[in-house]
Amino acid sequence: MRVLFVSDTLALGGRQRQLAELLEAIDARDDVTAFLLLLSDEVFYRRVLDLDISIARIPRRVRQDPAVFWKVYRACRAIRPDVVQACDRMSAVYALPTAKRLGLPAISNVVRDGRDRQTRSRSMVFHRLIVPWSDMIVGNSEAGLRAYCIPPEKAICIRNGYDLGRADGLPSIESVRARFGITTPHVVGMVAAMEPRKDYEAFVRIAGHILDDRTDVTFVGVGDGPTRASIEAMVQDRHRGGIRFLGAQGDVESIAQTFTVGLLLPRHASGHQEGISNAIMEYMACGVPVVSDRSGGTPEIVIDGETGTLVEANDLAEAERAIRFLLGHPREAKAMGEAGRARLETEFGVEQMVQQFVDLYASCLERTDVGSGAGKR
Repeated sequence: MRVLFVSDTLALGGRQRQLAELLEAIDARDDVTAFLLLLSDEVFYRRVLDLDISIARIPRRVRQDPAVFWKVYRACRAIRPDVVQACDRMSAVYALPTAKRLGLPAISNVVRDGRDRQTRSRSMVFHRLIVPWSDMIVGNSEAGLRAYCIPPEKAICIRNGYDLGRADGLPSIESVRARFGITTPHVVGMVAAMEPRKDYEAFVRIAGHILDDRTDVTFVGVGDGPTRASIEAMVQDRHRGGIRFLGAQGDVESIAQTFTVGLLLPRHASGHQEGISNAIMEYMACGVPVVSDRSGGTPEIVIDGETGTLVEANDLAEAERAIRFLLGHPREAKAMGEAGRARLETEFGVEQMVQQFVDLYASCLERTDVGSGAGKR
């Protein structure tokens, strides 16, 4: 079967990385032929360009460019897919009308967070355009599908998959420590974009409290974004040696393997909750215990007390206690990290994710009675 993937971008980000891994896995199969239509020139995951798939680009003059509708329609007529999959909300707005016009099954892989129900009013475009025009809507967590009130007949949960090969053959921990000048025995790390949805303010506050009475730990933030300058300005002079911000890094696992604790705190004032976090999977792949909150889809991947510790949203004191416990109890921390790696292997492999998508494509074709005849449109 022929599947057309439409994506706004392949810039650095969790959503885009998942698309890159899905395309890589599909490229290795004989039963699916993938095509990619990009609505920008941004490509961070350049390995996709080396795949045996056709890639077309339709850059927009402005973010909301009406001319793109016609260009997507023409591209779809030329590609003649059996299924159209929109990989984000912007691409869904542009691609779904074409799919419906051509009678093709339309899949929207757009629910990637567990947004608080009280913020649904911010997503009117989602509910007025994407839901009615989609045959199926994919969420990477059950919590996200519930939060967005996706109709059960259109909802399917396909959780993020992780390629464990990414955590093999990493450079030595010693070399990574030397590269970033980390000399303390312990590292508490948070991998997240530095933008309003991620609570780096809490990260700095917790770090400051712990650094006031411990000198054996370095707090490391991995990511970049618009809030970086303001977050760095929060760090008090006496803590500057113990709190490091490394910016965006492409080799996240190399850095994550140095962590004693992997921390992830969404900023709930923004209305954001995690779906299935890529950062948490990276921690688990490296055998690192997780500390996060119990909102959104996080409890679907982190088992509290077994693979990490889940705390109440916005409870910084509880998060700090969890970190202190893991720093002071290496045996328990090691056991949690090992259990997390094992859970990732059995429940969140990229192979499971890809097979679920392929099964979804086949199911959509059966229900719409399109089959291979779609390519004749």
